[in-house]
Amino acid sequence: MNKLAAALLSAIFSFVSRLPLSTAFTVGELFGRFACQVAWIIGRNRIGMINLRLAFGREKSKGQFRKILKEMWINFGRSAVEFARFPRYSRENISRFVSWENFDRLVRPRERGRGVIAMTAHFGNWDLLALSTGLNGLPVNLITKHMRSKFVTDTWMKQRARGGVNPIFKKEARREIISILKKNGLVGFVLDQDTKPKEGGIFVDFFGRKASTLSAPALLSEKRDTPVVPLFLVRESRFKHRAFVEEPIEFEKVGDNHEHNVVHNTRRYLEVLERYIRKYPEQWLWIHRRWRRRPPGEPPVYTGAAGKRRRRHPDGVPHNS
Repeated sequence: MNKLAAALLSAIFSFVSRLPLSTAFTVGELFGRFACQVAWIIGRNRIGMINLRLAFGREKSKGQFRKILKEMWINFGRSAVEFARFPRYSRENISRFVSWENFDRLVRPRERGRGVIAMTAHFGNWDLLALSTGLNGLPVNLITKHMRSKFVTDTWMKQRARGGVNPIFKKEARREIISILKKNGLVGFVLDQDTKPKEGGIFVDFFGRKASTLSAPALLSEKRDTPVVPLFLVRESRFKHRAFVEEPIEFEKVGDNHEHNVVHNTRRYLEVLERYIRKYPEQWLWIHRRWRRRPPGEPPVYTGAAGKRRRRHPDGVPHNS
């Protein structure tokens, strides 16, 4: 069954990559609109509505939240098309689709000879960001995880590998990360997902609410005496993107408490991400359970979302959140 599914997906990728660019994007946008409707049925968009309310409160209306989710899904469809077309990107043509702001900031930490620690999120087309980074001469080693389906994992990683992206799976990550940094390579972290404590999750403010966040970038920054570099890919038009590289963030000590210092610096990384999400809300993937784990004593956030239904506010926010 997995071989048949792999062959089918490979055929879909091949078909999409052969379509004229405008036609392929039309297909992707239609897919995104369809996925948005399905997401309402299965409850994923209810998670998105909860997250939007947590992030923006009364700054935006329910109608604006729904519009953001619709645009998010359309962007997801476009990104899926770009992912299918990865074999068509090259060093010679990537600049037609992705332009860079301050690429030197990403390269600068290599002058210390201690590697590059990069931080991004499920924002814009994050896979195209990794591809473009590699095609511009800085191969990406991306921290990722095995998905529930081995077939999906293998297919996804095979497509990423076409762009020279090397996956580092969390279970085997520690030694490989150190080895890459010692060789002055780039290790990329996606810092916007709920993280288990046993995988290094710590509670840090994100849009004013504690969120379990990966501590590894801050720990590595301190250990390697090298900064964390935030970067994000923003879709500026249907086909064009701009990659923004923020100033490298040096590890900052604000006292003698090591745990407090790690939280403080992780918060600084998330502040950059917040700024981008506020400016381009339709480009962040809102359907993750970002606030799934709660500090002791705090009630759950997602009761009734994408699961057993319970009484909720009209905007989708549970009464006990």
